[in-house]
Amino acid sequence: MIMRQMAWILALVPVVASASVPLQLQHQGRVMDNDGVPVTGAHQVTLSLYDSVDAVGPAWSESYDLVLDSGIYGVVLGADATNPLSVDVFASGSTWVGVAVDGGPDIGGRESIGMVPHALVADSVVGFDGGVADVSSVTVNGQLLIDDQGRWVGPVDGLAGPQGAPGAQGPSGITGIQGLPGPQGATGPQGSPGPRGATGPTGSTGSRGPTGFQGSGGSTGATGPTNGCVLRSSCPSGYSSRGTAGILMQASGSCPGSWGGSWVDSFWRWCHPQLCCRG
Repeated sequence: MIMRQMAWILALVPVVASASVPLQLQHQGRVMDNDGVPVTGAHQVTLSLYDSVDAVGPAWSESYDLVLDSGIYGVVLGADATNPLSVDVFASGSTWVGVAVDGGPDIGGRESIGMVPHALVADSVVGFDGGVADVSSVTVNGQLLIDDQGRWVGPVDGLAGPQGAPGAQGPSGITGIQGLPGPQGATGPQGSPGPRGATGPTGSTGSRGPTGFQGSGGSTGATGPTNGCVLRSSCPSGYSSRGTAGILMQASGSCPGSWGGSWVDSFWRWCHPQLCCRG
């Protein structure tokens, strides 16, 4: 369900009483949803004129493909030469407007468009049979007042009365649609680099990381010099045992002696080789 606000503005109206002369009417409106939020984006808006509030078919209708900005739109009725709008539409003296969006029914009900367009069909030129008089000149009591060019040629006395007091100011019209943004300007030249800033102070030393696991024991090295000690499961010739040593090794390594009975954890175990020395 969509509701609307609208306003009529008269523009480019020929000041004639002929029913055959086309005219143009400017119309502005605003379309909102049931929550009062303006409808935006591309929509088709159809304006229809009826000779009564409950007429089945319109006396005149036209559709416009518009882009609504905050719900606001503006159109000119009768601007399309293939679908002219003439004073015949207003000859009944009562005209109602319906506004539909995207092919739906008239939204918000039909509204009377007021007296401005009906002023185009003056009661003084409507014939007794209900037709509209199309005259080439006006003569009263044998005196020509308006010639065939539409110019006043009668007496000038009494044509202009005294100026009346100014009327009250009417309400402000609906804000017009905002124009399209202009093209983006060209990028300006890049400025020269600024001076280099001073070097900041050195940051504090970070905390020391945790100690890593001890690697597995390496292979037994070559026999050392004549005087010295080595770790062996048993002392070689020329060496004497100085006792048993204790080495913490990974359990997956090769112990150069005998393994201890206790484990430090699931990875480390004590190895007890002979400390063999000579010299």
